Amino acid sequence: MEYVNTAPVAISIHVSSMLTVRGMEGGGTSNASSSCVDVGDGGRSCPSSTRKALLDNLRAALEASEEKHVAIGGCDVKWPFDLTYRKRPGSFPETPLVGMRLLVIGSTLGGYVIDFPSFILEKYVVLILKVNDGQRQYGYRLVSYNSCDDGSWTGETDMDPVRSFWKLYDGLVDLGMDRVMSMIGMSAGVDRCLAVLAHAAEVGPRYGFTCSHFVSICGAYHPFLYKRAKEIFITQRCRVIVVHHKDDRLCEWPPVQAAWEEIQQGMFRAGNVPTVYIAKLHMRSHPYLGNNRHDVEKFVVYQKALWSELLLGPFSHGDNFVDRCSKAHLGFGHTTPPDEQCFKDLVLFTSTRDSHIFMYSRILLLTLATARHAGSTEEYLRIVVKNIREYLSPRELQSTLVLLGMLRVEHKVLVYRFGL
Repeated sequence: MEYVNTAPVAISIHVSSMLTVRGMEGGGTSNASSSCVDVGDGGRSCPSSTRKALLDNLRAALEASEEKHVAIGGCDVKWPFDLTYRKRPGSFPETPLVGMRLLVIGSTLGGYVIDFPSFILEKYVVLILKVNDGQRQYGYRLVSYNSCDDGSWTGETDMDPVRSFWKLYDGLVDLGMDRVMSMIGMSAGVDRCLAVLAHAAEVGPRYGFTCSHFVSICGAYHPFLYKRAKEIFITQRCRVIVVHHKDDRLCEWPPVQAAWEEIQQGMFRAGNVPTVYIAKLHMRSHPYLGNNRHDVEKFVVYQKALWSELLLGPFSHGDNFVDRCSKAHLGFGHTTPPDEQCFKDLVLFTSTRDSHIFMYSRILLLTLATARHAGSTEEYLRIVVKNIREYLSPRELQSTLVLLGMLRVEHKVLVYRFGL
């Protein structure tokens, strides 16, 4: 069931370039099964057939990225992939990714990709599972999406993008990357990430892998994918973070909850402390929450604790993982104080109560005059943030409250994007 996002409208001011734009997102109680197809180097696989071409395309994307999303050349036009990378001094041209891990981000049905803080690029190269070109398919389902046909989100897997992903993974390992990855999916993006794991054995990548973390944000239920990926979650003691609203009207929570709880129990039966943390939201209304109670990424992706956990990678201690997440209130970002927030883009949320970071146009305009003297984008941002924090300090509380009173209630979010 496709819908137009009805979350509060964001006011966007370009400093350099808009990195991501939220499109339409479809949900439904998504399932899927698998279509097992032989792995080959046919014209539709990504990238092109030879290993040399693959590595050349990856090197070109790494060179061009400069911390921005860039398309990987040679990919099937129907199933594109983007890459984000920060160049490191002293890296070798033949193996530029030594010591790096892989962060996989699954895009939504409408192509929306969550934000991530720039410091994550110190340890990760980011691979984005993009929406297909042409008539939309839900996640990596085989047939076109139709909001009136549940078979379009409960059907078989399109194996082309799955095979493409594992070819890219092998190529990145060839370039020196560690065989460790973390995955984050939102809505249909969870389907993409689950499909990659569920069909890994069928595809048979050249290199083994460890999935250290899996973050599921408002993901849909799927009877095949969860069951198939279950073994990986259990045997690798994957640290799983689930964020979902109990009254999600697009991806119903009860079957999703049952699937993750079954994985929890599987970990327990295997003799391990379960490493599945579930943040179930209950509020009936909130400035961050749309009418469908579906888009809940704002409650987790701007929490510093999430990204600090991912940076641990395989060194994350599993036995106290759930306790750490609970202590950090992961998934409940509306309760997170300013010094525990982090942003790639300067995304600041407001609410009539318990506002943790404010950024309104008046504050912004007051800081711009000073920021104009900056010699670089990075310095510009530092000055803006410093001034914003000054305006939000306790001694400025009264003027901030006055400012809040001047603004219309629907102006909940100001997104101030800049190119990094």
